[in-house]
Amino acid sequence: NGVCPYETPKTTSNKTMSKSEIKKNLAALGYTGTNAIAEFQRDNGLIADGVAGKRTVKKIRELLGD
Repeated sequence: NGVCPYETPKTTSNKTMSKSEIKKNLAALGYTGTNAIAEFQRDNGLIADGVAGKRTVKKIRELLGD
């Protein structure tokens, strides 16, 4: 059928979040303020660059049980 059996569709766990979703989800996890992303990253063993990239979004979803 021409489809590689080893490639799976991307899961939604790596899907990006909007800025408002990130802010809301970080607040739900207890992180608020201007440095919320960097504080979350630092507390969760991520590079604390203040940018919500794939790893940060994945960790947020993991902690929220998504």
